[in-house]
Amino acid sequence: MKLSTQEAVRAAMLKKLADSLLDEADAKKLLFKPLTADQVKQLDVPASVSGFIIPYFSVDGKPTKFWRLRYLEDTRKGFDILSGRKPLRYVQSAGGVNEVYLAPFSDWKMLLENVDVPLVITEGELKAACSCKVGIPAIGLGGVWCFKSNHNKMAMLPSLLKFRWKERTVIICYDSDAVTNPQVVMAENWLAQELTNMGAHVKIARLPPNDDGTKVGIDDYLLTHAPTELLHLLEEASSFEMCGALHAMNELVAYIKNPGLIYSFKDEMRMRATDFTGHAFAHHWYEDKTGEKVIRKPTAVAWLRWEHRNQLNEITFMPGKPDIHDGKLNTWRGWPLTPKKGSVALWKQLLDHLFEETEPEARKWFEQWCAYPMQNPGAKMASAACFWGKEHGSGKTLIGHTLMRIYGKNSCEIRDKEIEDDRGDWAENMQFALADDITGNNNRQLANRLKTMITQKTLKINPKFIPRYTVPDCINYYFTSNDPDAFYLDDGDRRFFVHEVKAEKLPVDLRTAFVDWRDSDEGASALFHYLLSVDLTGFDPFAEAFQTQAKEDMTLLTKSDVGSWVAELKSTQGGILKLPGDLFTAAEIRAAYDPMNVGKVTANGMARELKRAGFRAPGSGSMVMTKFGGVRLYVIRNRDDWKKKKPKEIAAHYESSRSMEPSKKSKVKF
Repeated sequence: MKLSTQEAVRAAMLKKLADSLLDEADAKKLLFKPLTADQVKQLDVPASVSGFIIPYFSVDGKPTKFWRLRYLEDTRKGFDILSGRKPLRYVQSAGGVNEVYLAPFSDWKMLLENVDVPLVITEGELKAACSCKVGIPAIGLGGVWCFKSNHNKMAMLPSLLKFRWKERTVIICYDSDAVTNPQVVMAENWLAQELTNMGAHVKIARLPPNDDGTKVGIDDYLLTHAPTELLHLLEEASSFEMCGALHAMNELVAYIKNPGLIYSFKDEMRMRATDFTGHAFAHHWYEDKTGEKVIRKPTAVAWLRWEHRNQLNEITFMPGKPDIHDGKLNTWRGWPLTPKKGSVALWKQLLDHLFEETEPEARKWFEQWCAYPMQNPGAKMASAACFWGKEHGSGKTLIGHTLMRIYGKNSCEIRDKEIEDDRGDWAENMQFALADDITGNNNRQLANRLKTMITQKTLKINPKFIPRYTVPDCINYYFTSNDPDAFYLDDGDRRFFVHEVKAEKLPVDLRTAFVDWRDSDEGASALFHYLLSVDLTGFDPFAEAFQTQAKEDMTLLTKSDVGSWVAELKSTQGGILKLPGDLFTAAEIRAAYDPMNVGKVTANGMARELKRAGFRAPGSGSMVMTKFGGVRLYVIRNRDDWKKKKPKEIAAHYESSRSMEPSKKSKVKF
């Protein structure tokens, strides 16, 4: 909802401040100024949405020329949302040197030299103001790296250097999830080391997260705890000098509780705890100075036992979400390309070629199928696409390789061995898979496995040497084949979109031009931009795939002889039977199929085929007692008429259409 008036922006600002224990009187003292989108536009900042100005103060409590703007609306548009980019929440005045935020609730002039008073350093002006308001002096940083000069990255801010740090206790207290972000930990360690070098006694405080795992800042903590509880937590914070090596280890690795492994951020390696301590990080040592002697100890072992180790709940794969999401390590690393408007004429030419002599609705559906998971990152559709054609080089596989350019490392090309691999290593971190020339014709087991892969919601990852774990399955599949019976398809299959490519081999000049275009960043980015703008109206990613004649043909071709005969029985509504009536036993249908009894099809085999084809029993579906005995019947003709019939009506119809002798009534037929 847009905040179009000054009053609406002020109300939103006060609501935001209330989350930090700040009220309207505090806003007035802090000189906060609400601005509409039109007013923000005059500031020459990246996004023109409503927000409020946060002026900075000198140690004398007077406003300086430096300010920051806190946005009150989402600044993201289009691709920024799809790529999982965090909203831009703050911008600052252009030019000049960064400053630290000194909320005018504390006597900063006195605090400059008085080293007997501990100082807290936290990220964010509102958190610092909240802490100062309850009597705990806190310096606010605009960002975790904002203790450094924006002009000289190696130098501390002049406003920080004004403080006397020698012999002063300083507690760095960031949000509770800070430890899960290697960049934040790195900045935290750098600041702690700089202050230590200047003689400060530095501590690192860790706020406990909420019960649901959501992060907690100083202001959040004070909403539910007394200031004395925060003071106690700060006093009990661990010494950076004593735990510096352990804090440094938090930059490098995280412990994943489920399934119990160590994750290295630099190379994205997963390892068992024994491998972590035994060899991978066995070369990391620190000096323990707590006793009379300085003892050299292995850092990895101590870090594993440390209560402040970087710890996450589990590994997940959630495209479009940040690296750390809901306390989980998200292994999605973003899109490899940035969409950029450009020509997609070659893409359209390729589709024109591949969909020659095909209904336009099929082409539209397929392009929507390609576009949906890009417009909705992480979406697992309930369908897969299969292109088959007898002509090699027609361009079927080009489609898959082109989509892989957009997905980058989050896509792969698979063969039979990957499908049959129970460990699932290949499937981890994948959004798209090209299955080139994989067939399941006459192989029901493989066909069932493929169906499961297409629709399953989770992946069981079972890599070598580390514990198995489960992640969301976000893979959408594109199959190609040269065979008309590529897959064993049941009647009523909902998963496969099957398209027959009737075109000849793709002209060499078109293929060459297309590949050059596809392999260029300009071409791939243009296609990405185009697919992000495809109109998805009418497309349901979870509905059955678009039905084509090619699919009907493939379904029939992959049937057995008896399956084909039963399919004809269904399509003719029993017309190929010469027997009277609507209801028949499986044995009677088998006898009609093989009157000379020369085949191997049994009554039970025929019953399975009838059920696969969708034939059902009349009424409640139970055995019906007739004058010939108990029989199990299938409705072959007039199926809708028999859904709610009672057993007596069913028996009467069956008896009237049969001329069997009563002497055979004890025989139960299946």
